[in-house]
Amino acid sequence: MKGTRMKRKEFKHLFLLCLLLFYAAPVPAHPHVFITPEVRMIKEGDVLKEVKVRWVFDRMTSISMLEYLDKNRDGLPDENMVKKISREVFPALSIYGYYTFISIDGGENMEINPKNFIIKIEEGETVIYEFEIPVGQKMNTKVSVYFEDEEIYTAFDFYPGNFYVTDESGGKAEFGINEKESAHSNIVEAVF
Repeated sequence: MKGTRMKRKEFKHLFLLCLLLFYAAPVPAHPHVFITPEVRMIKEGDVLKEVKVRWVFDRMTSISMLEYLDKNRDGLPDENMVKKISREVFPALSIYGYYTFISIDGGENMEINPKNFIIKIEEGETVIYEFEIPVGQKMNTKVSVYFEDEEIYTAFDFYPGNFYVTDESGGKAEFGINEKESAHSNIVEAVF
């Protein structure tokens, strides 16, 4: 019985954390979570193979998350909690498209189906989510990437230096920020 209470208590805490992160009460123009995204596009020839995403959570959000992710304070995420988040919390973001939007050559945003989701703790105080988005599509000259929570509970802080391309065929890209197409987010464009 005692083990069941502990599991219920852990589930309750996890559930409350999920509410805090993703379903916070509406407050106009007031994000609750701040994420600095980092993106690496993997390209070979004229094919965008995949996009690797890294979300670096702000200090306050990280502190709240660490209470559950690193209970023993050893600087490593608790494996059981990581499994729960991987199975229950992160997949729930699919209804929001994982807040991730990718289009190739000005086309429609592609469907996001991430894989290889992991959680890291850096310097004992910063929580990081990493995942990969398989693409496997031909492209001509431009890939646009942006992150947006249309309900404004999560803010994504863009820095052009956090976007990279690895071109296995030796090509290069120039990055620019398109601030005109979206009122709530900047669209980073890689032009090849």
